Amino acid sequence: MGNDIHIAVLSAIENKNYTYSGLAINPTGDGALNIRTDLTEGTDYRVVYSSANLIDANPKITVSIQGLGTWGETAPIGTFSIDPVDFYSDNLTIEVPAYTLLYNEDPNDALVSIKEKVVVKLGGVALPLEDFDIITGLITNRTQATVEVKPDAGNGNFTKGTRTVITDIKAYTGNETIAAPVAFASYANGVLTLTNLDGKIVTIASLNGKIIARFAVSGDRVEKAIDLAQGIYILKAGKTATKFIVR
Repeated sequence: MGNDIHIAVLSAIENKNYTYSGLAINPTGDGALNIRTDLTEGTDYRVVYSSANLIDANPKITVSIQGLGTWGETAPIGTFSIDPVDFYSDNLTIEVPAYTLLYNEDPNDALVSIKEKVVVKLGGVALPLEDFDIITGLITNRTQATVEVKPDAGNGNFTKGTRTVITDIKAYTGNETIAAPVAFASYANGVLTLTNLDGKIVTIASLNGKIIARFAVSGDRVEKAIDLAQGIYILKAGKTATKFIVR
């Protein structure tokens, strides 16, 4: 029979209440684990938790020492909690950079791109956007947008609340994309029509940067069959860039 790991644990850890930080909690760090020094972690024992998720809010997680090799049994040594954060905490920041319109882009169409540029940080740690409900809308002057952010219904890491940020929408300047006035692209019924783009390399990408198609244009007017799902796409041809919507 092996040795019982209970006899190697010299004391329990302090039961603590941590606050959600977006990072994994390590309750046995900073010398909190008091175990015989002749035992080696990974060879004689390992630290295990009642939950594999040490990031998200949880009212109770049990910490135990599990014996390995010649050491057997599992000894609970303490518990801790990860508490939700006040959504109005000064430690939580919502960043929405100003948005510059693309060539011929309507401010309404820009709301999708603005939403994707939102950054939610807690103590400098960027959090997954899928954990939040984000609603964008135009202000009457159409040169600004409101961005409302609140925790998703399944996000228990924050108290309930909604925070609003206002960001600027800047007019197209020609510095971001240079479009020849005679160049034209349209999409309808599964066919992409390109006009006056002869010799250009055309790239079609989704808003998240995934390339859907890339090909060379030969001719002043080219029709190419491309199957595109509903959504907003970016077409680039040389220095020309524009968005188009498939409904």
